[in-house]
Amino acid sequence: MKLISLILVVFLVLTFSGCIDNSGNSSDPSRPLIEGMKNFNLKDLGVNIIFPAPVNSQIKSMGSGAEVSQGSVFSIYAASGAGDMNLIKSDIKNDEVRKFIRFITEESDLIVYECETAGKAEFHFCMIKKSDKDVVEIRDNMNFLFSEDQIIKMVNSAKASIFI
Repeated sequence: MKLISLILVVFLVLTFSGCIDNSGNSSDPSRPLIEGMKNFNLKDLGVNIIFPAPVNSQIKSMGSGAEVSQGSVFSIYAASGAGDMNLIKSDIKNDEVRKFIRFITEESDLIVYECETAGKAEFHFCMIKKSDKDVVEIRDNMNFLFSEDQIIKMVNSAKASIFI
């Protein structure tokens, strides 16, 4: 009897402490993927993904993908495609406009890097997100000079995005 009571107490503690997700669906599009952000569904723009971004962000079609942005402080471009990280790294290292400085994060599906343009440091990222049927390349809008903190916020959104 004590064992059953102990099991029940442990289950209740885990349930009410949030260690067990009772939603049953971590991809519930109505629940924010990141607290304080809004989910943006990019499917109508050709990218099968739900993306968290600041609440007052805007989405728009951009070539073969979609951009989710809040002015010049948060701006991410996502497009379906093959996503070849080795080619992306080569392009970054050989860019004649943005002088490559260093990779801050270098993983098989994510790079965060620092470069310099006209003597000003800037930070960028690129992530390749894969599901069983889709590949999406997610990167910052390179028309803006982002700080490392702004890029980290965008990387966290890219990591939290979900396929639909």
